[in-house]
Amino acid sequence: TIDDTNFLVISVKTSGKFHKTRVRDILDTWYEDAKEEVHCF
Repeated sequence: TIDDTNFLVISVKTSGKFHKTRVRDILDTWYEDAKEEVHCF
């Protein structure tokens, strides 16, 4: 279960024009440090 007192959500909104580069930046930074906790949808 997720402990609601220790939960952070970061959202990145993008358009088709920038989607590929923004997703790549997230995967290269946040995802590298927290693969089990980063979810893309």
